[in-house]
Amino acid sequence: MRGNFNSSQLVSLLSTWGHTDAQASLQDWAHQLSLWLGPFDAITLQGVHQSITTASASVRPQASMPGAQTLNEALQRVRSDLVNSISAWQRPRPGGSDDTEVAGEFAPYRTQYIELQRRMEWRLDPFRVHCRQVLSRTHSRLKQLADLDAALEQTLTKREKALLSKLPALLEQRFMHLKRHHDDGPHIVGWLSPFEREFRALLLAEMNLRMEPIMGLIEAFANGTHTTQ
Repeated sequence: MRGNFNSSQLVSLLSTWGHTDAQASLQDWAHQLSLWLGPFDAITLQGVHQSITTASASVRPQASMPGAQTLNEALQRVRSDLVNSISAWQRPRPGGSDDTEVAGEFAPYRTQYIELQRRMEWRLDPFRVHCRQVLSRTHSRLKQLADLDAALEQTLTKREKALLSKLPALLEQRFMHLKRHHDDGPHIVGWLSPFEREFRALLLAEMNLRMEPIMGLIEAFANGTHTTQ
């Protein structure tokens, strides 16, 4: 796992908006992770750890399983589809009106952001499960990693979703900040266009964050199958 979360694209973007605590982000990542876990979570993870350390080494690779390159190519197709969805969205405009009629309304952005978050979940969550299934049928050590990833996902998902669900509210704060400080009267596109670039940048940063566990599984799969050949 990465030790320096300051390199996160999402954290970096939010920090430019003034929504992150620079001092808190410098704390040890293991300590930060422990704050997310309750006693029952710790017991669950301990049980998983004990089970994977005593797992049998009898898992045999299946010839029909896809390779790491195949998984990576499939992930890139999913990523490309999501990027296209993010890039293709356009601000709704009432027929025959100009931008001044929609400048003060954040609602369309909130609706679309939440919709794209759901689309990320629909595409990436099942793919993560698929990657774990592939690893589990390949080698005992990769199965251990897949089991640990499943346990971590189950333990951390609720907290992660709660945090990601706050992003539309942070985006709205950014929207209102730009509106207050860049009031160009009838020429509001002067601040709406930069905001919409940030709108898409935040979605891309969230997408990349959601993809990191999957990319880690695929990288481990590539390294693991290479060393066992």
